[in-house]
Amino acid sequence: MKKLQEIVREFLDSHEWFYQEKSDELGFSIEVEDYRLFCAFHISEENKQIIFHSFFPIKIPSNKSKAVIMLLNNINCETTVGNFELDTNTGNVRYRTSLDVENTELNNHLLENMLLANFSVSVENYPQIIKLLHQKERQKQQKEISE
Repeated sequence: MKKLQEIVREFLDSHEWFYQEKSDELGFSIEVEDYRLFCAFHISEENKQIIFHSFFPIKIPSNKSKAVIMLLNNINCETTVGNFELDTNTGNVRYRTSLDVENTELNNHLLENMLLANFSVSVENYPQIIKLLHQKERQKQQKEISE
């Protein structure tokens, strides 16, 4: 039986995606619609689990963390597959989807579904995050214009 990491490698190769490999992680960047995302598969052979993260190319400043956390929480309440996360130490926003394949065989179809779900939710919600980050700047500019 093939290792999970080998199956994921073959999946990435079949799509001709350049990736970097570090122990149990395979990372690559991709453009989805108008957005560039850094992505990483985290693989646990022992637990038969695959976690897939899409990292957004933005940093959340500490003064916006609370507002972004509240937004991500609201989005997560409506999301059926995966979840948004904010690392408050680094300001990184990411979306996570995962698979537990303990009692099944990992295949390209499962990987494809996981990535499509991840990319779809990421791209759908990315504009809300950006809008929130620039909200005060826009309000300030509008106030200056009106004066």
